Amino acid sequence: MLTFIKSLFEDNSGGNSSARMVMLIWGIGAFLVWSILSLIAGTILSMPESILVIILATMGIKVAQRIFGEKTE
Repeated sequence: MLTFIKSLFEDNSGGNSSARMVMLIWGIGAFLVWSILSLIAGTILSMPESILVIILATMGIKVAQRIFGEKTE
């Protein structure tokens, strides 16, 4: 399990990937905040568009970095 978690933050060459860390932190953080607020409200709330744009932008940057920036094995 620890190896899997560690691999989430590494690129293909085994180096640390800050883009992956940012993507995971924003995604998990936004989901946690949204789910807690939805539980408090007692209904499923809509997520603000600005938060969705930030999450999609971090994912898009990661995809672009993966395609053009990471070294191949």
